[in-house]
Amino acid sequence: MVPVSIIYSGSLSCITVYKSERIEIQFGKKLPEKRNAITLHPLITSRNHTMQFRFHTPSTKLRPYIRSFWNLECGAGEPTVTERVIPTGSFQMMFHYRNPFRSVTSEGKEQQQPRTLISGPGIAFSDVSTTGASGVWAVVFEPAFAGCFLPCPAGEIGNQTLSLGEIFQNEIAQLEEELFLASQDSKRIGLIESFLLRHFRPLPHYMQKLALTAIRHIHDRIDGFTSSDLAYGLGLSPRSLERHFASLVGTTPKHYMQLIRFRQTTEILMKGQYSDLTELGLRQGYYDQSHFIREFKAYSGYTPGEFARICCRPATD
Repeated sequence: MVPVSIIYSGSLSCITVYKSERIEIQFGKKLPEKRNAITLHPLITSRNHTMQFRFHTPSTKLRPYIRSFWNLECGAGEPTVTERVIPTGSFQMMFHYRNPFRSVTSEGKEQQQPRTLISGPGIAFSDVSTTGASGVWAVVFEPAFAGCFLPCPAGEIGNQTLSLGEIFQNEIAQLEEELFLASQDSKRIGLIESFLLRHFRPLPHYMQKLALTAIRHIHDRIDGFTSSDLAYGLGLSPRSLERHFASLVGTTPKHYMQLIRFRQTTEILMKGQYSDLTELGLRQGYYDQSHFIREFKAYSGYTPGEFARICCRPATD
């Protein structure tokens, strides 16, 4: 099975088989920091090889809109590492300054990632592999705020992965060259933040309030909560809510609820905070075990039991 890697805000979960050596980083564990401006977390460390994983806090101006920056880097002599990336409900931009990753989609389509790209909040799982010397900085946006940095509504990107060149045209080619030539991470981060600030356009206050209120309700009441319940609570018709929500968050309220339920379920599985998978599925709002398995596998490629076993937790479907 392909190991799973999930990036949230300030924490990393992964189980990785690396040159026949098994290394585990537990969910949410704070790892030692090195002494520089960027928080460094050793992602994979074996006898002869090291891959670095880093978090960086956005600047004060960007902090309300961006959850985190993260960086992954490995040398030219490292063996290929493959990870399964699963959706977390947030838009993400990636800026490769070394060899871009190879990816295989859930439909089995293999391709090399563009040097710069944006992924929507509900994109299906994919398997990504390093290709020699790899280096990438990624920007994880707070829900509903990716559109502040785009020349189009977030809903037009939706659950796709697109090259930033398709969206920002010629400006991206220059940025890609500058990132490639930059010799320090502080310079790369400065280039990315400058790019984002040039394109920043604040949301109208009423739209920001609507989006944040809707998202808060979804996170607080995921079990048994429907999009119709959400619309009623906000004083909107379901159709009006769906239109406004999708334009800001990039997906419908119903789909976002599914993503957050899936994300919360993966957290429970990785922390081992359950005794029976059937009971866990019902507690998370799935109708029955079949519904639980079907929806979980659609987002991860694994059944809940398989996912739990990969994360070193005993479980049965």
